[in-house]
Amino acid sequence: MNNFIYHVNDLDYSKKYLIKEADELEFKPFELPTKHNSFWDHVPTWLQGWVGDAAVDEVNRIKDVIAERTGSKEIRPRYYRQEANTSLPMHSDNGTKCCINILLSGEYAPIVFEDGFTQTSFHYECAILNIQRRHSVPAFPEERFLLKYSIFDIDFDEAVSGWINQGAMN
Repeated sequence: MNNFIYHVNDLDYSKKYLIKEADELEFKPFELPTKHNSFWDHVPTWLQGWVGDAAVDEVNRIKDVIAERTGSKEIRPRYYRQEANTSLPMHSDNGTKCCINILLSGEYAPIVFEDGFTQTSFHYECAILNIQRRHSVPAFPEERFLLKYSIFDIDFDEAVSGWINQGAMN
């Protein structure tokens, strides 16, 4: 295992249902609640679909599985669309300790993690990501569409350990 990504191959989900549930949501440009004069203040090419109280049975079923497997008690699901031919600069997420992302688009850009002077790219379909480490997403000719389960109470190592240990018990 590396310090950036853990590929999740044993989470049962339906891309079809997740995409259908996303179709019911309104997507808006990402915006920081408090402006910092940075790229992230308002990003019209990085669209967020808030799940909130929407009728998203598949999203919530997966959230329950993630909570059980990782031990997290503070998980918030959100959909994201990164428009084609746009990039997200190198950053680490603020407030979110780690996340589980499920890629819903067919072809998509990799996530790139920075480690000192080295950058490593990863493609994944479903993974636990250490988003406290600096990462970016390069431009790609097709939209990147994903469901992100932001985890606020446990870090990457705890989430991976819980995922592995609970999986071994089942």
